[in-house]
Amino acid sequence: MPSECSTNASLDTTSGHTLKWMELLLSISNKEKIRLCHYTMCENRVHHPLYLPCKHAFPDFYSEIELDRAYSQTLSSTSKAVLSFLLVAVMILSVSGNSLVVLTFIYNKHMRSVTNVFILSLAISDLMVTFTCIPVNMGTVLRVVWVFGDFGCKMMPCVTQFSVTCSSLTLCCIAFDRYYAIVHPLKLKLWQTTKRATILQVFVWVTSAATSIPYIFFYETDDISACHEFGEESKVVCKAADLKMFRKVMDTWVTLPVLFFGPFLFMSVIYTIICYQLWMQRPIGASRKTFDGRLKLKQKVIKMLIMVVLIFVVCESPLLLFNAASETNHLQLTQANITLRAFLQCLALSSTCWNPLVYAFMNEKFRVAFRTLVTCKKGKVYPVMLVRNNAMRMSTESRKTTSQLEATLPVGTQQTSETKV
Repeated sequence: MPSECSTNASLDTTSGHTLKWMELLLSISNKEKIRLCHYTMCENRVHHPLYLPCKHAFPDFYSEIELDRAYSQTLSSTSKAVLSFLLVAVMILSVSGNSLVVLTFIYNKHMRSVTNVFILSLAISDLMVTFTCIPVNMGTVLRVVWVFGDFGCKMMPCVTQFSVTCSSLTLCCIAFDRYYAIVHPLKLKLWQTTKRATILQVFVWVTSAATSIPYIFFYETDDISACHEFGEESKVVCKAADLKMFRKVMDTWVTLPVLFFGPFLFMSVIYTIICYQLWMQRPIGASRKTFDGRLKLKQKVIKMLIMVVLIFVVCESPLLLFNAASETNHLQLTQANITLRAFLQCLALSSTCWNPLVYAFMNEKFRVAFRTLVTCKKGKVYPVMLVRNNAMRMSTESRKTTSQLEATLPVGTQQTSETKV
C-alpha cells in the first residue's frame, strides 16, 4: 500500500481515475482496503470515486460516521449564550419561588388546606427538576460530549418524565377538589380532608414513578468516535438505546395521550362545569350581598388554578409534540432541529418557576405569606372577639346556604376549605 502521504494525495484525484482506483482497491489487502475506505468516508470525500463503493462495502461503519456527525452538531455561540442566561434565570426563580411555597406550607398552619397539599406537591416536583435536569441541560448546551456518566444519562429523562406525569395528575386532583367544593358542597366534608388528599398525592407519586422508571432503560452512554484513529477527538454521548418500539409506544401512546392530553381534557371539562356553576347559577336562599362576596372569592381562586393549568400546557406540550414527531417521522439530528429542541427544552424547564409567580400575583394569602417570609416578620394576630364577630355576622347572612364561606375574615384567620387556597 502507498504511504500515508501518497494516499492522501491520491485521494484528491478526479473521477477520471475511477478505474485505476478500483483496480487498486482490488489489489490491496483487506486491512489496507479497510483503512483506505475508512479514511475516505471519515474525510467525507463524497466526490471521490471510492466513496460509493466503500459506502456499500462498509454500511455499518458508514452508519457510525453519520451518527458521529449528527451528534457533533453544536449550537451557535449566540444560542449557547441565550440558553445559558435563560436556564440560570429559571433556576434562580424556581429555587426561590418554590422554596417560599414549601416554607409557607410548613410555617403557616392556616395555609394547610387540601388544595395547598397538591400545590405543595407541585412545588416539590419543580424543585426536583430544578436541582437535577437544569444543571444537566446546561452542561449539554455548553458541551457536545456527555460528562455526567451513565447514571446521569439514565436519570435525567426519568426525572423529566416523572415531573411531567406528577404535575399533570396533581393538576387533575386540584380540579377534582375544586369541583367538589363548588358543585357538590354537601359532599365536601366526606371527600375533602387533608389525610385523604395526602393519600391521593402519594398515589399520584407512585403512578408517576411507575411510568418514568422504564425510561431508565431507554438511554445509555455510547462512544461514537468512529474516526478516532484519523485524528478525531473521542466523544461520549447520551442516546436512546435499542428499544425503539417500546420507547415509541411509551412516548406516542402513553405519555402524550394518556398522561398529557387525557388530563388536559379532564381538566377542561371540570373547569368548564365549575365556571358555569360560578357565573351562571345562584344558590337558592342566598342573599345578593352574600352571593357576590362568595362569587368574587371563588372566581379569584379558579382564575389562579386555570392559569396554572395553561402555563403547564404551554410550557410542556411543544417539547412533547416535538419528541413524538421525532420518533414517528425519524427526524434527523440537524443543527436546526438540535437548536429548536434545546429552546423547547428550556421552555419546558421554565414551567418550574412560573407557578410561584402566579400564586404571588393572583392569590392574596400566598402574597402575604411570601412577604412575611421574605421580611422575616410574624403574621398579624387579630383579636379573638373580632374574628368571632365577623364569623357570626357572616354566618347570619348565609345560614340558609349549604356551603358557608367566611369571606370577610382578615387574612390569616380560619376559613372553610372551599376558599382556603
